Amino acid sequence: MADDQALQWVSHDEDEQWLPNRPYLAVNYHYGMLLGVDDFVTDQAYHRGKSRLHNAWLHGWGTVWGLAVSADLPSDEIRVEAGLALDGFGRELHVDTRQCLNLPAWFSAHREDPGLIVSEQVDGFHLDLHVVIRHRACLMRPIPALLDTCVGAQGDTAYSRVFETSELVVKPGKAPASKPRHHLLRLLLGLDAPIEENGAVIPADQAVLDARAALANAPADERLTLLKRTVHDVAVAAALADQAGTDPSADDLEATLFPAHAVLDVPLANLDGVILAPAGSSTKLKAVTVDNRVREVVLATTTLQGLLPALLGSPGGSQPTGPRVVPASVNRAGAVVTLQLDSPLDKDTVSNAGVQAAQLVGGTGWQVMAVNQVELSADQRTLTITLASDPGTQLMRLVLIGTGSQPILGQNGLPLFGAQTAQPTDAGDVVSGRDFVWMNKGN
Repeated sequence: MADDQALQWVSHDEDEQWLPNRPYLAVNYHYGMLLGVDDFVTDQAYHRGKSRLHNAWLHGWGTVWGLAVSADLPSDEIRVEAGLALDGFGRELHVDTRQCLNLPAWFSAHREDPGLIVSEQVDGFHLDLHVVIRHRACLMRPIPALLDTCVGAQGDTAYSRVFETSELVVKPGKAPASKPRHHLLRLLLGLDAPIEENGAVIPADQAVLDARAALANAPADERLTLLKRTVHDVAVAAALADQAGTDPSADDLEATLFPAHAVLDVPLANLDGVILAPAGSSTKLKAVTVDNRVREVVLATTTLQGLLPALLGSPGGSQPTGPRVVPASVNRAGAVVTLQLDSPLDKDTVSNAGVQAAQLVGGTGWQVMAVNQVELSADQRTLTITLASDPGTQLMRLVLIGTGSQPILGQNGLPLFGAQTAQPTDAGDVVSGRDFVWMNKGN
């Protein structure tokens, strides 16, 4: 920009005028067509609008790379490094070189701003701030131009370029909390809390909570299929609930193209615990904690692809396991213990040897209890274990064997994998199996 003779900042209200987005209106070029300024503006607005529409709806907003915020106390500066971000209208926000702000000078100019809360203490002025980045445009490179097309028209100069840049702003208080889209999907994954009205969870959220409960209680061999269907159904509900912005005056076409509540001031960092100590007629930056974690980040598709295998193999993933005992199903009546599993067992591996029991006898310690019989139900999902004696009120410990050389297996060929809440850490964990342990003290 140093080589340009002049530039003129465009106000935020004029941004649409100079850089319009018209993703659904294209020029129909044909041979012999007379082209004018409006045709070129329409052509650029079509492609620009397509790109921004894609960015806003399919990528979201946040930091793409860089834009690290830091503080340098000796120079009294807040610094923002080069980087790139997207705002809620899908616009690229770029910073090409490090930008620096003298915080005492800013404080002197903005001390009386509405919303700025300052606590004057013995060691100086205490306040919290945050840094945002927003889209700006400026007109540049003026060239000679005709004022109109009439014969003998007078000449003048007009700006021949619109430069897209960004504006870094320090604002009072902490950055507002992020409001991610697709609440229902986040609720399904446990990332959002359900919304309540009049003391009750709203119907849409309750439906998702019911779906989560159904997934948790589904048999292991049916869980993946149910998960796919549930994610699809909740995604449909989330998409139906999503909305574009609205403009009550109907004057701003741009607002109706992009997500409702689109973030245009993109937070970069909180400046917590700022202390500006008096220094003559000015102040000196004595302390500040910069928190870059308040920002949202837009990850590249290749990054997400690389993370996907690790996520699938992590705890809580959908990696198949052997049968798992449903803890709530375990019940004892005298010497008989019954329990259910989330997938069918291999009946050839079910025997008395696969069950161990002991009772704690006062003054003696643990005593082994004989197992008289282990029966498998017709659907091969329920075990009935008959002990040689009733432990009564003694503390008893029951173990179903999922480890070792002779574990109980499922029909999928995998060993018992403990309780239904157990999740594998990796494939080796799955084939190693896990014992199921249940302790009970009768009344």
